Amino acid sequence: MRLQAVKGNTTRPTADKVREALFHRLGPYFDGGIGLDLYGGSGAISIEAISRGMERMHIVELSKEAITTITKNAKHCRVDQRLTIHQGRAQSVLKRFSSERIQFDFIYIDPPYKQQMIEEDIQAIVGGTLLHPDGVIVCEHDSSVTLPKEIESLETVHEKRYRDTTITMYRMSESEE
Repeated sequence: MRLQAVKGNTTRPTADKVREALFHRLGPYFDGGIGLDLYGGSGAISIEAISRGMERMHIVELSKEAITTITKNAKHCRVDQRLTIHQGRAQSVLKRFSSERIQFDFIYIDPPYKQQMIEEDIQAIVGGTLLHPDGVIVCEHDSSVTLPKEIESLETVHEKRYRDTTITMYRMSESEE
């Protein structure tokens, strides 16, 4: 099913090849669980996660245009009842999730390349106890950005470059579980 993209250049859709490789790496299907797409864009990652068995996805997005696109795409794919969209800045919404004691099994971080605060986002996630102990954080970032092998109690479990884009996956380190 073809999804709509957000008009203009405020978002950068994840390339189909990268998205397919990502979900292949994660395994073909999730067994339920709650996911978080920290910078929603078109909603493609969340829609894909639901189609592969994720029970519910939360999307954080600041842009009203992007939220309109996400809503249309979710309805088009008939997953709108399993998505919750939160409009706001990532750090603010993460604080709210922490106060509500929500934990996620899958967290996808793909900020606009010019506004990358991935390490700060991960620190807020770990500090707020938002990642389930068996959960995974997936970061999509510009290949010119090198993320640390360890952030807080997380360690890199996979990293793959796709031209200008790199996918880095983190899990709780063995000593932290």
